[in-house]
Amino acid sequence: MALSDFCWTMPTASATQGMRPSRVQTCGKMIIVGEHAVIYHASAVAVPLSGMRLTLCAKHNSDPGVRENISETMRLVVHDALDLLAIKNFPYSVTGSSNIILGAGLGGSAAFCVGIIRVICASSGRTISKAETARLANILEARFHGTPSGIDSCVVAHEQPLLFRRDAEPELIVPGKQFHFAIVESGTRTATRTMVRRVRPFFVNHEGNSRVQRFNRLARLAHTGLSRGDESILAQAIRAADQELDAIGLVPDVLRSYIETCIASGALAAKVTGAGGGGCILALLPAKKRRDIMANLQRACGSNSVYEVII
Repeated sequence: MALSDFCWTMPTASATQGMRPSRVQTCGKMIIVGEHAVIYHASAVAVPLSGMRLTLCAKHNSDPGVRENISETMRLVVHDALDLLAIKNFPYSVTGSSNIILGAGLGGSAAFCVGIIRVICASSGRTISKAETARLANILEARFHGTPSGIDSCVVAHEQPLLFRRDAEPELIVPGKQFHFAIVESGTRTATRTMVRRVRPFFVNHEGNSRVQRFNRLARLAHTGLSRGDESILAQAIRAADQELDAIGLVPDVLRSYIETCIASGALAAKVTGAGGGGCILALLPAKKRRDIMANLQRACGSNSVYEVII
């Protein structure tokens, strides 16, 4: 999937009264605690990546010769969104660009699904709540991930840290202070669907319930650390989550080496974020030393592979 410089169009649609061009932005996300476990009704904590954004623009389709430049999955998502919103005539081309790292567990598909719902509603003169946007976007995400938990669409739609559990209202988190993270791009990829299938036995066997309960406790611990502005508590939750993810096979040697590099560079804690097997590492940085640690990580991993995140 490529979200950069794409175009979708409905060339046969005619102008409709009340429709207007629109432009929307959505963000990426990272999961602090709860990858995979959230599918099995464990609590999880996720935060928005406000510096990684997708922009969508809907413009009047005045050029009948305009050509689509969009993946088949994304095209189907747009048509699914129009069906969900009961819109049969949409006389626009939708173009988009993104700086969200793709296929790395940072919410690129959720940003697209949330953005499509919003740009269609904005162009149609409709208002839609964040909760309803998240619900509809999660339906759309099934095109990408099969049976998504809903956490990605929820945090992207609200663009606020939150404690999430399936089939429950999200609990929005107001951080007690600014937290500083580094995201380290490993350059490796493993499909989310593949990883979901791989770890399923760990959650449906005789130890599954106790594993879910451990993730519940860690999510609450992360919630406490964020809301109190306590780096040490949040670091404790991240370190324990790393151990849980390692135990179910989500941290191959290449990712473990990046985690160890983060710790050696001065990070308080580090773990994979997203489906695992590849993708990105998140590292919690002590605020007072964050610049030195970022410099250490950039030297060790490459300046184009390390991103600073402030929550």
